[in-house]
Amino acid sequence: MKLRFFPLVLCLASGCTLGPDPEAANPELPENLRSLDPGNGNGFGDSPWRHLVKDRDLRRLVEMALSENADLKVAQARVQRARVRAGIASSQRFARLDGVTSGAVSRQNEEENPFRSLVNPDRSPMGFGLEYSWEIDWWGGKRRRQQAAGFEANAKEWDRAALQTEVVAAVVGEALEIQCLFHQVETMERIVDLETQSLGWMRNRLDRGEEVRSKFLDAERRLAENKLEAEKYRERLGIAQRALSEWCGREKVSIDFLRGNQDMVSQGPGGPLRAGVVLRRPDVAAATARYRRAVAAIGIAEASRWPEVQILGRFGQVSSSFSGIFENGATSYGLGPRLILPIFDAGEGRMRSEEALAAAEETHSAYAGAVLRALREVGTAADRLQSSRRMREEADRLYRIAGEQVATEEQRAKAGESSKEPTRRRSIDECRADIVSREIRCREDVATTDLYRALGGGWR
Repeated sequence: MKLRFFPLVLCLASGCTLGPDPEAANPELPENLRSLDPGNGNGFGDSPWRHLVKDRDLRRLVEMALSENADLKVAQARVQRARVRAGIASSQRFARLDGVTSGAVSRQNEEENPFRSLVNPDRSPMGFGLEYSWEIDWWGGKRRRQQAAGFEANAKEWDRAALQTEVVAAVVGEALEIQCLFHQVETMERIVDLETQSLGWMRNRLDRGEEVRSKFLDAERRLAENKLEAEKYRERLGIAQRALSEWCGREKVSIDFLRGNQDMVSQGPGGPLRAGVVLRRPDVAAATARYRRAVAAIGIAEASRWPEVQILGRFGQVSSSFSGIFENGATSYGLGPRLILPIFDAGEGRMRSEEALAAAEETHSAYAGAVLRALREVGTAADRLQSSRRMREEADRLYRIAGEQVATEEQRAKAGESSKEPTRRRSIDECRADIVSREIRCREDVATTDLYRALGGGWR
C-alpha cells in the first residue's frame, strides 16, 4: 500500500508536468490524407513574392500595400500583443519581490473607552519593508501556460503571413485586371469610332437610295451596343481601381504604368504539383500552432486541480507610531512555505479539464479542415491555369486569323477591288479578337497568381 504513494512523493520532490507535451504534439490527418508528404517544395509556391512579380513598378505597388494595408497593420499589432502575453506568462514562472508599506491612525474617545489608562488612544502603527513570493511550479501549470502563450504568438504570426499572401495575390490580381481593362476600354473606343464611321458611310448610301434601311438600323443597334459595352468596361475599371487603392491603404493609387503590354508575372509551374506542399501553407501552420496551444491548455487545466506550493517571505521595520519607526522600531522578518489544497470546487476542475480536451479536439478538426480547404484551392487554381492555357492558344489563333483578314482587305482596298467598309468590318473583328485574347491572357496570369497563393507563397 505504501508503494502507491511513491510516485507522488517523487513528483513532489522533483516537480512534474501534467498533460501531454505540446512541443511534440502533431495533429493527425484523416486516414485518406495521411500519405501527404510536404517534401522539399516545388520551387514556385515556396519562393518569395518577388519571384512571382516581374514588373518593377508592380513590385513597388505590392511593397506599398505591404506597408500601408490596414488589415496587415492590425495583424502586426495582434502579433505584438501575443508576444507580450507570452512574455508575461514567462515572467510569472519567477519569484516576485515587492516593496510594501502600511500605516493607520487610530483614535479612541475617552468617555467611551473605560480602558484609556491601558490603551494609548493615539496610536499610529506603521511598517515598511520587502515581501517575497514564489509559487513553485510543481505540476508544470506555469510552464504549460508559457508554452500556450508562445504557440498563440506563433499562430498570430502565421495569421499575418497568410494575410500577407492574400494581400500580395489581391494586389497583383487587381493590377492584372486593371491592365486588361485599360486595353479593353481603349479597344472598345476604337470599335465605337469604327462603327461610327461605318454608320456615317451607310447613312450617305441610304440618302442616295443605295442602302437598305434595315441594314442601317442594324448598324445603329451595333453602335449603341458597343457604347454600352464600353461603358461597362469603364465601370469595371473604376471598381478595380478603387479596390486596388483600398488594398494599398491609399485613397488613390497611380497605375498609369499598367497600360503597357509587358508580362507582369512569371509563368506558373510547368510540372506536376505534389499535394503535400499545402502542409507548408501559413494557414495550415497557424492551425498546427493552435492545436499545440490547446494541448498545452490540457496541462494547465490538470495542474489547477492539484495543490499549490508557495514560498513566502517578508523583511521590514514596524513601529506603533510613525515618529518612532526609525528610532525604536522593531525588525520583522519571516520565511516559510504555504500550501493551498483544493478540497471542494463543485466539479469546476474536472469540467475545466473536459473543456480543454474538447478544445483540443476542435482545433484538431480545424487543422484537418484547413488542409482540405488548401487542397481544394490548389486543385481549383491548377485546373483554371491549365484551362486558361488551352484557351489562350485558341485565342491567339483567332487573333492571328483576324489580323490576316484585315491585311488582306487592306490590300484589296488599295488595289481598288473593294471599298473601305469591308476593311472597317475586319478591323472591328480584329479588335474583338484582341479583346478576347487579352481577357484570356489576363485569366491565365490571374490563375497563376491564384495558384501561387493557394500553394502558400507570397509571405516571404
